[in-house]
Amino acid sequence: FNANAVDTLAGYGRTLEVSKDGNTIYAARYTLRGILVYKRNSDFDPYVVVDTLAKGFSCESLGWNPRNGYLYAGSGSNGAKPQSDPSIPGLFWPSATVFTHYGIDVANRAVKDSINWVYPVADGIEMPRGIAFSPNGNIAYVCEFNNSAIPCLERFEYKSTGVEKEKAAVVNSYALSQNFPNPFNPSTEIKFSVAKAGFVTLKVYDMLGKEVATLVNENLTAGSYSTQFNASNLTSGIYIYQLNANGNVLSHKMTLLK
Repeated sequence: FNANAVDTLAGYGRTLEVSKDGNTIYAARYTLRGILVYKRNSDFDPYVVVDTLAKGFSCESLGWNPRNGYLYAGSGSNGAKPQSDPSIPGLFWPSATVFTHYGIDVANRAVKDSINWVYPVADGIEMPRGIAFSPNGNIAYVCEFNNSAIPCLERFEYKSTGVEKEKAAVVNSYALSQNFPNPFNPSTEIKFSVAKAGFVTLKVYDMLGKEVATLVNENLTAGSYSTQFNASNLTSGIYIYQLNANGNVLSHKMTLLK
């Protein structure tokens, strides 16, 4: 760099992350209880604050997960619990708990996942202060600081959702079948095909566009798959399920009748 990205930052922090294009900086500010978002329009423009994420978090660690693209932010410890701050009104996630890294979809400022620290010999003063992911994002490593017993690094492994690969001929196209049965109550099967290996999501939305379920959210090889959707916690109505695989987006409607 031939100049500072940001000349001054109020409060202090221990970590920051940068977007892939380098135009957005996520600066976790421990004393401000939030993650300041700085943006610039081009390489020749200065960074300016445009938003605050994770309001109420005394965040000490950040990390991008390559599996889902979420930014994982530490929520704090017993000595710095998530709370409202007069300078940043309201919690980003009202039910946030300590010793947790929350996966944030920065595009819509929504919490989508979480990793909870479980220290084997806790004394109440430990602080999860670092997080890193394996290249495929299926393994997370969280390190601890300030424990009077034994410092520790915990390993978390992502477990696949209930998607099953079917034995079939070579798949050359992307496809999403109509769920069966349809209408259904409360479970139905959804089949789809992926022509090329990559990250795949299969999500369910209500008619207002609100996401109500994530059925698939992982890297898949080429092939045909099936998964079950259980809507026992939803009300009767029409829902939309959408497949997104390597930029190919397909969707269908289905009807839940109780």
